[in-house]
Amino acid sequence: MDFLKRNCADLPFTKHVIAYRWNKSGANEEARECFRLFDRRDKDVIAFKDIKDVLGNMLDFPVTDHDVEEFINECDPSGSGLVSGKAFIKLYNS
Repeated sequence: MDFLKRNCADLPFTKHVIAYRWNKSGANEEARECFRLFDRRDKDVIAFKDIKDVLGNMLDFPVTDHDVEEFINECDPSGSGLVSGKAFIKLYNS
């Protein structure tokens, strides 16, 4: 059936469209909220200290410098030592 010629949508199709759009926007908003935990100065980038401080306060185990460096390397392909909001959200949603 040609979608453009439809004059109604059945329930399964409607549920699919709503779920897809909700999950897509919901996941991005969740990622942005998580990034904001680290980006306390609202600069859209986080540095080593930001990550270490937040993870050290949030996790029940000690976070090593090596852990933070691995996190940054995964989010920072340019090697700047900073994690942008865009890169964080991309990794978060992958």
